Amino acid sequence: MAAALRDLPLARWASRFVEGTVQISGRLPRAIEPSFDGVPTPIGIGLVRVALNFIGGETPAFAEGTVVGPRCNLTTADGLGVAAVVDALHDVGLCVEARTDGELQVSLGHGIEASVPAEGVVTLSAVVEGPPDAVVLATAVEVSVAGQGIGVRHQQARWLDGLARIRIRRVSLHPNGEVELDGSGAGVMDWAVTNGLRRASSRITELVRDSPRFERLRAFLRLDSPGGTPSPA
Repeated sequence: MAAALRDLPLARWASRFVEGTVQISGRLPRAIEPSFDGVPTPIGIGLVRVALNFIGGETPAFAEGTVVGPRCNLTTADGLGVAAVVDALHDVGLCVEARTDGELQVSLGHGIEASVPAEGVVTLSAVVEGPPDAVVLATAVEVSVAGQGIGVRHQQARWLDGLARIRIRRVSLHPNGEVELDGSGAGVMDWAVTNGLRRASSRITELVRDSPRFERLRAFLRLDSPGGTPSPA
C-alpha cells in the first residue's frame, strides 16, 4: 500500500499543541497553477519552499503561510492554495516546531509512556522520497524536545522514573522501522538508564514493525532495508 503525505495525521498531532511552524521544501517536476484567494498563480518547475504557521487546540487552524518558488513569492492565508502546492511536491524535506501548553502525555503501548513538559518546544525533521501519493522515508525522522527533554516511564517500573530522572534528548525512527532513544539519567544511575533506553528502543521497534497500532506509519517505511540506511529506490 502506497503512503501519501495527506495520510499523515497532522490535524490530530496539531491538536495536542498550542501553536507551531512548518517548513517544507520539495521539487516540482512540472509547472502548476494553484489559486490563492481566487487568483491563479503559476509556479514553474524547480525547488519550492513553503513555510506556514498553525494554531493548535481542539480545532487546529492554518494561520498564514509563504510560498517561494520559480515565478512565485507570496504570503497568504489561503490554506487550500498552500495545500495544493504541497500536494504537488516530490522528494519533500519537512521540519516542524510546535509548542505545548500543559504537559503532553503519549502512550506508546505495552505500558510505555512518554511525556513532554509544559511549554516544551518539540522539533521534528524528516526527508521523504517519491511523488506525493507514494512516499517513503529517505532519512531517519528525528524528534527532540528543548530544555528538559522527553520523560519516559513504564507502568510496572514507575519507581525507576523517579530515581533515575530519565530524560530523552532525541527520538529517531529509521526507514527500516528501528527506533533509537537517546538520553541519560541523573548521576550514578546514568549507566542503568542508558542500558534501559537500549531495551526500550528494541521494544518500541518491535511495536512499530508489528503492532496494528502503527500500520499507517509502516506504509512510509522500508521494512526490508537493513540497518538505518534505506535501500535504493
